[in-house]
Amino acid sequence: MNIIIVGGKGNGTVVLATIIDMIQNHNAIYNFIGFVNNNFYNIKEIEGHPVIGDFSDLEKICLEKDAFFVNAITSVKTIKDIDKKYRSVFHEYESRLASIIHPDTFLGYHAKIGKGAFIGPQNYIGQNVIIDELVFIHSHCYIARDAIIGAFSYLAPKVYIGAESIVGKKVYCGINSLIKERLTIDDYSIIGMGAIILDNTEKNSLYYGSKATKRN
Repeated sequence: MNIIIVGGKGNGTVVLATIIDMIQNHNAIYNFIGFVNNNFYNIKEIEGHPVIGDFSDLEKICLEKDAFFVNAITSVKTIKDIDKKYRSVFHEYESRLASIIHPDTFLGYHAKIGKGAFIGPQNYIGQNVIIDELVFIHSHCYIARDAIIGAFSYLAPKVYIGAESIVGKKVYCGINSLIKERLTIDDYSIIGMGAIILDNTEKNSLYYGSKATKRN
């Protein structure tokens, strides 16, 4: 499979390192072509690999190279409308989504992984967990049984999601954040680094602190 990473330094290089490890150490059959990045005219390579086009070139590149892409654009600023951005340049982008799951990740029975999900190394995905499309899970995260992670959500390293919790769409969970079991994290919530969530959150809100409360 020909693979393109949409993004750059940061989570783009996280995806790159994961793909390289899977090729070198786990016999994955991937051919990494390069990055698509909005700084294409200023940046010609990332970590020694070529930047092959601008974001607006994504559809053309995928079709010309018979390639699939991994989304590595995960910042708080872009997560809310990233699907609209993709739709604006590639109406049927779902047909070219690549799902990357590192072999070191534990997948419980009946876990369901959506299109375009990225799951890095050393994560734990419990039984009956549902991961929706284009979710990005970094590394060393724990998602307990029967949890649901909504589309386009981002989990930084060492996020803990308790059993039967529901994380809505386009939620950003910072490093070491913890969500108690049987909670609902509403859409567009931002959970700060190290936050401990003990109650349901409201839509489009920011939470942080050792016993996190709404901050906006």
